[in-house]
Amino acid sequence: MKNTIEYIIDNEVEEIFNNFTEFFNVRIALFSKDGREIKTGLNKNCSLFCDSVRNNLEMIDNCHDNDNYFRQIANKTGKPVHYFCHAGLMEATYPIYIFNEIIGYIMIGQIKTNKKIKKVIFEKWKKKFNNNKIINGFNKLTYIPNNKIESFLQIFNTIIENIINKNYIKIKNNILIDKIINYIKDNINKNISLLEVSELVNKSETLVSHLFKKITGNSFKHTLLTIKLTKAIEYFENDSDITIREVSNILGFNDQYYFSRIFKKYFGKSPSFYKKK
Repeated sequence: MKNTIEYIIDNEVEEIFNNFTEFFNVRIALFSKDGREIKTGLNKNCSLFCDSVRNNLEMIDNCHDNDNYFRQIANKTGKPVHYFCHAGLMEATYPIYIFNEIIGYIMIGQIKTNKKIKKVIFEKWKKKFNNNKIINGFNKLTYIPNNKIESFLQIFNTIIENIINKNYIKIKNNILIDKIINYIKDNINKNISLLEVSELVNKSETLVSHLFKKITGNSFKHTLLTIKLTKAIEYFENDSDITIREVSNILGFNDQYYFSRIFKKYFGKSPSFYKKK
């Protein structure tokens, strides 16, 4: 059975999408990582021009292939990508990650940067229908001149960064992992086991272990130790008088030497290095 991501989208996302569409008259939408449309600003449909190109000129496969190609590039580079579709319109896609795993894309599109319709599209329409009706749809598209594209894309990028930083888009399994991580931080002095956190979220140890590896890219034990050891650095940096033994005890390590050995393994430097700093 195909593993489908279950999205949890805060109301703020819908409000942001709606405002963006209302102001710019540009289509913005959240897509799943496999290209399914999840949410669209103002439920804005495909433009009349794009609908004509896709259906009347039977080029819908070109559209899908084009979008999929640039989604893959965005995923590969980990950066937003803007491009021009086969019909000459500007589009952009921003990859969305949670714990380094791609969970979807936010895309904008159907924007003209030229006031003239692409010649090959017009000729194809003219040949098939012998009229100029497709120009009517093209004229209704939002126009952004070339010297304004960079500023427009910067607005788009800033909006998406805000959505990501405020965690407005979540996946169901990620909430489970978040709950465990928050539990670890709240009980930093305890020697927490996989069994304990599995019972906390009412899931099997096997499932929790699998989700940690899938969502964070690391095992539960690696995540647990990383949180504890990162906290150790915080103690060293904030209190010059605190000893390595004290930090070791605070974080639930019964053996100071084991703590120092693991610390150096994870960070490449001993605890005393951070004490000296």
